[in-house]
Amino acid sequence: MGYEENIIAKGLKNNKTLSIGVVINVLTDVFATSIVTELETHLEANNYSLILCDYQNDFVKLEQKLEQKLEFLRSRFVDGIVIFHLGQKLPILEQLEKEGIPIVAVDSPIRDFLSDAVLVDNYQASYDVVNKLFELGHQKIGIIAGTQDRFIGRERLNGYVDATRKLGVYDPELVEV
Repeated sequence: MGYEENIIAKGLKNNKTLSIGVVINVLTDVFATSIVTELETHLEANNYSLILCDYQNDFVKLEQKLEQKLEFLRSRFVDGIVIFHLGQKLPILEQLEKEGIPIVAVDSPIRDFLSDAVLVDNYQASYDVVNKLFELGHQKIGIIAGTQDRFIGRERLNGYVDATRKLGVYDPELVEV
């Protein structure tokens, strides 16, 4: 008979938009986009759509850009938000929380803000790599840990330092941050 469900009307009735907002650092981030691809597949299977935003890795204007992106998603009445690589709490997060919009942090917990999080165990990964290299006979094991003002870099460095110290091969000259 040609009937098609009107998802907008259904959303109004249920007070849901059947959309999830996703904010990533930059669209060329292979880690983030691979997760977004899987997330979209799952969402589509459950009749949800995905609204993707990026803050273009602009850490100088990070707070301002993220506030704009999150406000954009809020104005679209998304049913939830997934945020990649956000380590710091932003004022708009409390507003979103008050409005009942669930927030999930990916790859970094949000400092001083309680939310669900999906994390890679960077500490253990770094620790395990050092141990594997040592088992293979390597004694001079270095690391380029990344910036220490971000959760990921700190966790990787901590795992490396703990493992190399335990093995007795720690050398600060082999550490680059």
